[in-house]
Amino acid sequence: MSLELDVHPNEVSERLTGRDYISYSPLSTYRLYPLKWDFRYVLGLPEKSVSAALVFGGAIHQAAELHYRELLVGNPSPDLDTLLAEYQEAWRDRDLANIKFAKGDSVDTLGDLAERVLTAFRESPEAAPSGMILGVEEELRGQVAEDCPDLLARIDLLVDEGDALTITDLKMARSRWSQQ
Repeated sequence: MSLELDVHPNEVSERLTGRDYISYSPLSTYRLYPLKWDFRYVLGLPEKSVSAALVFGGAIHQAAELHYRELLVGNPSPDLDTLLAEYQEAWRDRDLANIKFAKGDSVDTLGDLAERVLTAFRESPEAAPSGMILGVEEELRGQVAEDCPDLLARIDLLVDEGDALTITDLKMARSRWSQQ
C-alpha cells in the first residue's frame, strides 16, 4: 500500500486497521507478534480462543471498577462478596468453550485466586485513594507525536489530590500472582 506524505497519521491508521488511533494492546501485540497483529488488526480475523488470563484480568478490572464507582458516588467501598460477585458476573458473560486455560487452571482455581487478589486490593492503598475521584474508566485521546496517530487510552481511576492529579491504570501481570 503506498501512502501519501501529506495524509494525517490518523487516516493512515484507519486505512490499515479500521481505527483512526493507536492504543496499548495493538502496539504491544505488534512489538511481540507482528504476524498476530496483522491477522487481528489489519485482516480482522477472529481468534479461535481467548486466554483465561485475559478473561481473569478483565474480570478483576470489572470488580475494581465497581469498587471505584461506588466511592465516586459517595458510597462505602463494596465488601469482598460484592466484588467477587462482580468478578463472577464477568465470567458469566463469556463462552467457557472458547477460553483456553493454562495447565492447572480452571474457573474454580482462578476464582480462588480472584478472592486473594481482591482481598489484597481491598487492603491496599490503591483501594482508598486520597483526594476527590474525578473519573473511573475514563477515555483519554490525543496526539503524542506529530507523525503518529492519536493515542487512545482508558484510565482506570483519575483522582484530584489537591496539588496533583493522579492517574491509575491497573495491570495484571502475565506471571503467577503472589502476595509479595
